[in-house]
Amino acid sequence: MAKVTLVYWSGTGNTESMAKAVQKGLKEGGAELDFIDIEDGSLNKEKMLACDIICFGSPACGSEQINEDYFEPLMEELGDKLSGKNVFLFGSFGHGDGEFMDTWKEQVLGFGAKMAHEPVIAEEEPEDDMLEKLTEIGKKLAK
Repeated sequence: MAKVTLVYWSGTGNTESMAKAVQKGLKEGGAELDFIDIEDGSLNKEKMLACDIICFGSPACGSEQINEDYFEPLMEELGDKLSGKNVFLFGSFGHGDGEFMDTWKEQVLGFGAKMAHEPVIAEEEPEDDMLEKLTEIGKKLAK
C-alpha cells in the first residue's frame, strides 16, 4: 500500500471536488493517505516528502499560473527536494486554455520529480466522467 499526501487549494470548489474524487480512489485502493487543504496550515512537508506519491491540486489563477498565495511559494520552497519523487498534478481552470498545467508540469519535472500519472485538468466544474477518471487514477496510485 502506497503512502500518499494529497495537497490542494480550491477557490470555487472545482479543484476540491477533483481532490475528493482522487481521495476516494486512494482510499478504495488502500493507500495510507494525508488529505490536506493547504489553507488550513496542517501540511507537514517532511512527512509529505517521505511519501511514495505526492498529489498536488491547484486551479489556474491570475494569468495561467498555479495559486500564487500557497502553491507558488510551496513549489519554490520544495524545489529540488522533489527530485526523484512521484508526483500527480490536477486542477481546474475557467479562462485561457489550461496552459498553467503544462507550465506546472515542466516546473516539477525540472525539479527532478517523476510524473506518477499524467496531469488532469478540468475546464470549470468537472463533469461526472472526469470525477470517475480521477477516482480510477487514485486507485492506481494507491497500489
